[in-house]
Amino acid sequence: MPSSFETLTRTEIEALPRDRTVFFFSVGPMEDHGPHLPVGMDTLSAFEISKLISQKLKNIECVWMPPLYMGVDTHTSEFALKVRPYVLRDYLVDTCRGLSKRGFNYFAVVSGQLGPRQLTAIEEAGKLINRGWPMGGRLNKRWLFSLSSNWVRGEDVRRSPLWSDPVEHAGAADTALAQNLKISGVQTAMIAGLPPILRTSESWIARAFALLTGGTSGYWGDPARANLSESKISLDRKVESAAEFLQNALNQGEHGKRIQRPQSKYHWFPTNRTFFKAWFLFLLIMLVVLVWFYFIFDYF
Repeated sequence: MPSSFETLTRTEIEALPRDRTVFFFSVGPMEDHGPHLPVGMDTLSAFEISKLISQKLKNIECVWMPPLYMGVDTHTSEFALKVRPYVLRDYLVDTCRGLSKRGFNYFAVVSGQLGPRQLTAIEEAGKLINRGWPMGGRLNKRWLFSLSSNWVRGEDVRRSPLWSDPVEHAGAADTALAQNLKISGVQTAMIAGLPPILRTSESWIARAFALLTGGTSGYWGDPARANLSESKISLDRKVESAAEFLQNALNQGEHGKRIQRPQSKYHWFPTNRTFFKAWFLFLLIMLVVLVWFYFIFDYF
């Protein structure tokens, strides 16, 4: 039976089967979702989806970690609380390593925000948790799966590979999802009266500038057209695929087989990597040093 980590005792945690227990992390930023949806919509929806996935798993103990309000990417910028990529990455790495010391090695992350840097940070955490582990070659000991990475479509990556630029935000799709998941804080009474709002601009350059300068807020789309039936079908499809993946992954791990982690194509772009700024600064310093040496030797 699924459990919330913070409500378990030390004895109950130690009694969990090491090879058949999955710890679920629900992550997302806090940002403006219009007057009808709560600012924690992304994390709250991720938490509820984690619950639905865990209910589909068979012969697997599921533990829900406390919802983690950490988002690297946001769709709005006027009112948005987010963290630097390495903060999210390192929290996941350190927490999973801590649990691994007690013998637990399976972790799943559901993100309510599917931004490029958000997913890339989670995917990198999945690789880093085995860094330094002597058996981390062919067969890894610890496994962290970014379940949301499988939900990113190719057209999403092509449309906006470097930052979050959704067609709608807190519009019909998000509103229907919030209602289906029964998210707390949804202002159901006002949804039907909300007018449709277009995106700030049809130019991606103008939208990027607005996001960077804090000019993006509220919602865009048409919340009044929320279709709960279509949303339920899409939600069930995501839950089923994630549960099937996890079930197969644990079965493969139990038999010593290699497991393929979910990975979006966002990781192909260097600017989405958590180490990008560090590498950029390192290369810049090296360039300055080389230029300095050039002029010194040229002088002598």
